[in-house]
Amino acid sequence: ARSSRGYAVGSLLQRNGIPFAYRSPGSAEGRAILHRVEAMPRQGTGEVVVAMPALGDRLLTDPSDVDVIEAWGIPTTLPTDERDFDLLVVGGGPAGLAASVYA
Repeated sequence: ARSSRGYAVGSLLQRNGIPFAYRSPGSAEGRAILHRVEAMPRQGTGEVVVAMPALGDRLLTDPSDVDVIEAWGIPTTLPTDERDFDLLVVGGGPAGLAASVYA
């Protein structure tokens, strides 16, 4: 069964338009990935392993959301010289649209 963290990572990837597939630990692909993880230095509990074949077959064990997104090359922070804003609107729904129009 998939863990709640596994669902959260899947949701994160889906929201960011990153294709992914879940592999059961008992499947041939899952066993091969877990075999590779066992050879790695111990990191976290191993509850969730993210394998990224498109990025040089990189493996992340128990990654944070930031770890996953930054591994795909999506920046999560702004350089210090780009942090000066007059207005920041978060959200693109009706409230965000109204806030940006009235600003």
